[in-house]
Amino acid sequence: MDAHADRWSAEGTPAMLTTRRAAGGRREDLERMLAVGGVPPSLRPLTCAQVHGPQVVFHRAGDSCRYPDADGVLTADPSVAVCVFTADCVPLFVWEQEGPLFGLVHAGRRGVLLGVVENTVSVAVRNGVEPYRLRFLIGPHICGECYTVDAGAASGALEGYEAATGRFSLRKELIARLRTSGVRDEQVACTGGCTVHDRSRWYSHRAGDGENRNVSVIHQCGDAKRLP
Repeated sequence: MDAHADRWSAEGTPAMLTTRRAAGGRREDLERMLAVGGVPPSLRPLTCAQVHGPQVVFHRAGDSCRYPDADGVLTADPSVAVCVFTADCVPLFVWEQEGPLFGLVHAGRRGVLLGVVENTVSVAVRNGVEPYRLRFLIGPHICGECYTVDAGAASGALEGYEAATGRFSLRKELIARLRTSGVRDEQVACTGGCTVHDRSRWYSHRAGDGENRNVSVIHQCGDAKRLP
């Protein structure tokens, strides 16, 4: 297995990356995977349990770095690196343009249909960041061509489900729900890639990679002003 990570950052954004197969992909390999990605060792890993639910929490400096019931974490604490594990679901990177807020959301079909995307925007607003200031990056995930579900499993979908084919596009559904939350399409980007098609780069649960997981990470670069 190689020791590389895909880096998604641009100038003026937090540092963002998703590992390849580098360090095995299991949760217990987190420290090695962060090292592979070049994450500063001084940053504390911040994770959530990822229960395929809608809960998104706001982490403040001094809080626990493990959230047992959440699928997303937003923060303005520059001493942490927010981590999300995926193997077909979307790692949804979030940050405030020219501001300190950043975070990651585990966005699978169940969580998305339950409202995890809308809750992400709501948590940001409650902490002083309006939707127009947010930016989103949809990380590598299973594409709509590789993901089919029955109609019952897609109940409540806005734009992501094709009834004729059973295909479910997480990307289309995420963008539709962000739009209903006041986020413009131009505030959302996508890394591209499919975890099933690109198995030399990422793990895919549906393609048979078992409990192995990719890890996505976001953290501030240098000093960042904290929210009050």
